[in-house]
Parts: sequence; structure tokens; C-alpha cells
Amino acid sequence: MIFKAFFVTLVMFCSAISGSACINTNSERLSDGTVLWSDERSLIPNGHTFKRFDYDKKISDLRKQYEKTQDLNFLSDIGVVMILQGRFDEARETYLRIEQVEPNRYATASNLGTAYELLGDNQSALVWIKKAIEINPSSHRSSEWIHVRILEAKINTEQPITSDSLINTSFGTDPSPTTKLTPEEMIKLRDAIYFQLNERVSFIKPPDKIIANLMFDLANLNYLLNTKNDALTLYEIARNYGFTDTLLQSRIENARGVTVTKKPPVIEEPKTKYGPAWVVFGVAALFLALLAAMVSKRRFR
Repeated sequence: MIFKAFFVTLVMFCSAISGSACINTNSERLSDGTVLWSDERSLIPNGHTFKRFDYDKKISDLRKQYEKTQDLNFLSDIGVVMILQGRFDEARETYLRIEQVEPNRYATASNLGTAYELLGDNQSALVWIKKAIEINPSSHRSSEWIHVRILEAKINTEQPITSDSLINTSFGTDPSPTTKLTPEEMIKLRDAIYFQLNERVSFIKPPDKIIANLMFDLANLNYLLNTKNDALTLYEIARNYGFTDTLLQSRIENARGVTVTKKPPVIEEPKTKYGPAWVVFGVAALFLALLAAMVSKRRFR
């Protein structure tokens, strides 16, 4: 269960495999040219499509390369493959060894954060991810601040998971999303959320509250940036991941072009002591009285 819950983050923390050969990268290759994954570029975070290869043989080959060259990039690659195999303890020890030899490498700090999170130690993961950000603030397209918020949410389980807590903003409670962000700020935030989600959905299956909330926010940003077809897809993915707020349906309807308005208040008729039956009886009595008067008048002419 722990493996399934945390394996999602295994590729979350790399930004450059070139020269570092770590999971945290936008590249697709290890230092020896081995392709790890390929992505379809879109506004929908569909996750990575991983390439299959013999992991054990790859570790053996990388170890030979490291012993021959003493290049720490090959040792870092070994940690990557161990993470892909689910050998999180061994990966952690590999990166701690690298840290001793050459402290303050971004790839080491980032992947130690990965290993610790996969092991369920979110406190240690947070320490190393913060250190990775200090070493390279622009890593992961400057999106790792969201990763910090995710770890904090996982640590502070008593606090509710909200847009404000995860991305430091929200999009209102109206049927359509609202924001004070500029278009440039929205695009930057959209790209950051996309990057973080694309890593997580590669492994985590529904339900997941954090993914659900971030997917809803990504949909809101696409709505506001007038890519409403993508927003519709993202709203449905958010629902699939367990987003249950009643606001979701109104956002879906508005993205489809159906205006959702609040129902008008029901105005009740004033109540009287005379019900409908008394009204009918009164009208009938009046009619009979008029009829009787006419008959009487005709009789006495």
C-alpha cells in the first residue's frame, strides 16, 4: 500500500537528467542515452509513458561505467533505476553516499526528497526538497514551491486541503471562476500546476484529494484562459479523482456554454383564513341569490 501511495512522486523532482541522470528532469534520457519516458505535450497532464528495459542489467552497466570513470552521474543514474524498481531504501543510501562525496548537488537533494517521500517520510522529504530549491530555484520550471505545499499538506493532515493552501490563490465560489491574476500570472501558474500533476498522475490512481484539488484549479485556469474544452476535460478528471464540491457541476455547465444562474426565490401566496373551498362556495351562493332575485321579479310583474 505504501508503494502504491507514494510511487507517484518518483519522477517528480528532476529538472535535468543531462549531466545529472536523475529522475528529476525534463529530459528523457539517462547519462548513457537510455530513454526513460516520452510525453505528449498538451494542456492535459496525462503523465509519462515509460520505456521498458532490463533494470537489473542497466544497473550493472551503470555500475561498470561508474567504476571505470568515477563519474557521479552514473551513480546517480543507478539511484534513478532503483527508484523505478521500487528499491527506495537502496536509492536513498545511494544518494546519501553521493552527498558525502560531493555535497550540495541539486540532483542528490532532489532525489533524496523523492526517496524519502516514497518511503513515507514526508518530513525528511520536505527538508531535501527545500534544499533542492535553494540549490536550483528554477528547477521544474519553477514549480517546486507547489511540491513543498503538497508535502506540507501531507504532513499537516488535520488541515483541510484547499486551493489557498496548495497554490496560494483560489477562483471564487461563483458559477464561473474568477481571479485577480493577470493573464501572464495565470499562464505561469497553469504551467507550474501542469508540471507537478503530470508527474503525479503517472503513478497515482484515483482517488487522491490533492490531485483532485489541483486538477480542479488547473481546469479553472484553462477556463479563464479561454481553453474551455480542455477545462471540461480537466473538470471531469478532477471529479474522477474525488473532487466533490458542489461548485464543480456549475463550472462544467458554464464551460459547456450553459449559463447557470441562481434559482429565483419562491414567493408564497399570502395565507388567508378562507381557503379555496370557501371561495367556490361564496361564488356559487352569490350566483344562486342573483338567479332567485330574477325569478322573483319576473313572477310579480
